[in-house]
Amino acid sequence: MPDPQPQLGLLSATQRNLLIVGLALLVTIFFVLEAWHDHDEVQSRLISDAERAVSLARDEIVHYVEDQRRQLHIFTRDRRALIEALAANPDNAESRQALKDRLADCFPEVLSFSLIDANGHERVVDSEGLVTASSKENIDALLRGGSPLPLMAHAHPGGYHVNLMNPWTTSSGEREIFFISLSLRRMARILELNQNLGLKLYLLRVDDPGLIDLSSDGSRLDLDRPYRLSSGELAGLHARRAIPDSRWELVAIPDEEALAAMTQGIVGGLLRSGIILWLVAWMLVLLLNSKERQLAARRAAEMELLESNRELYQRATHDGLTGLANRPFMDDALQRTLRHAARERTPISVAMIDIDHFKAYNDGLGHLGGDECLRQVAAILDMSCQRPDDVVGRVGGEEFMVILPDTPLEIAITKLELAQARLAQRAMPHPRGGVVTFSAGVACLVPDQGQGLAHTVVEAADKALYRAKDAGRNRIEGIELGQASGDQAKPGRLTQPPLEPGQLAVAGGECARKCRRCVQDQQAGLGLPVLVGRGQADGLEMTQSEPIETGYEIRHAAGIVPSAQACRARVARAEDDP
Repeated sequence: MPDPQPQLGLLSATQRNLLIVGLALLVTIFFVLEAWHDHDEVQSRLISDAERAVSLARDEIVHYVEDQRRQLHIFTRDRRALIEALAANPDNAESRQALKDRLADCFPEVLSFSLIDANGHERVVDSEGLVTASSKENIDALLRGGSPLPLMAHAHPGGYHVNLMNPWTTSSGEREIFFISLSLRRMARILELNQNLGLKLYLLRVDDPGLIDLSSDGSRLDLDRPYRLSSGELAGLHARRAIPDSRWELVAIPDEEALAAMTQGIVGGLLRSGIILWLVAWMLVLLLNSKERQLAARRAAEMELLESNRELYQRATHDGLTGLANRPFMDDALQRTLRHAARERTPISVAMIDIDHFKAYNDGLGHLGGDECLRQVAAILDMSCQRPDDVVGRVGGEEFMVILPDTPLEIAITKLELAQARLAQRAMPHPRGGVVTFSAGVACLVPDQGQGLAHTVVEAADKALYRAKDAGRNRIEGIELGQASGDQAKPGRLTQPPLEPGQLAVAGGECARKCRRCVQDQQAGLGLPVLVGRGQADGLEMTQSEPIETGYEIRHAAGIVPSAQACRARVARAEDDP
């Protein structure tokens, strides 16, 4: 039975596990580099976003302040009568409330209003404390016909605010000031809408560097941080723009809390991805190791099963003592060989061999000695029949059978004589005197059918064996079975004189090629084949050249001449059987 071919992987388990760990490490490094790249991109994007956010927020604040000033001018013109009525009678609560309601409709962020006369005195004040020193400077400048002072935030218990002042002329021709105080909620909302993730927008005082007037969270009073930027924050400003006609500049700084949260999210995502990756890698290693253990266990079980089957097959087809094939195997082999010989029209020789006086040997040396004798004879027979198609088996107690396909009678007898010579060299002493020998009977035929001949050829070999026993043992008798003219007995040794290798020569052509039969005979120790010419002298080994000519026959250096019919058949099959 053929041995199973183990299916080995390209990598060992350790190499595969290291490869998985290495790949996981490479992926982890890739993730880290990608996270680092993302962090750099965030920093670059923050700078560009800061420039854009500051520019947009500044434009919106400027537009808002200008719009409020324009609305105040329109309101003063349209509500002149109501303002004059209140100015004439400041204690008129109805007029005061009517004016406040109209202001609330037009200015949602209005906190209070004030009326200043031509001398700069407060004629009507809606809320005490709104007219500060800086407000009075602005009032004086406007009453003198100058430009208003830059816009700024004013502190008040009601909240930080800005003052918008509008000069107007009463019906009596006097120049007075009507101004309102607006909360900073709208501007804080503008900052909030324009600042991006990772950025903070602040309105800083130009005349007091770092002082915060407004943020997206509200005025200075609403901050949950120091109301002045640190030197590090001032040095790390991403963008800054001055607000026209004001004491402010709009700046953008990194929102450290948002950036920390962003970085924490990136690191957290990286850690989660890394943990998942390594868990997957670890599970993959465990799975592959488990699969490998299962495969190894299954492979071991298969090997054990194959070994058991091989052992059962060996026990079923071979003799346990000698290791040769047993009788059932020999019967099957003989049937197969006969069918093949019938197809190919080649001779087949079958030999029956019996150890001479084995019972006396067994009785004299015991069963252990008898078993050793059987093993020795079996080894010699197996050594003498070494071609791939030759089959040697033990078919009885001391009886053996040899099947020699594609072998003429003379060659079969030669093989057995070589076995006899090897046994004689062993010189195994026999209890009855002398050494151990065997007798053999050989039957040869060229079958014309594959069925029904096994019994015939075995029976003929048995008859030849009995004839060798009757003739005195330690002999080999052969019989050639014919299909038409009947059986023809052959002597145990042909009488042609022995030849030395390369002694005789060839006149004319050489053999076409080395046929398989001749090569196998050479490997079996029968010598190199030569062509023998009648009356010629110089020796020449067979080569691949021209075909055999009439008048030549193949002889072997051992002196055995195959039958002419068999040699002609070999040459005829040379093209099909190189």
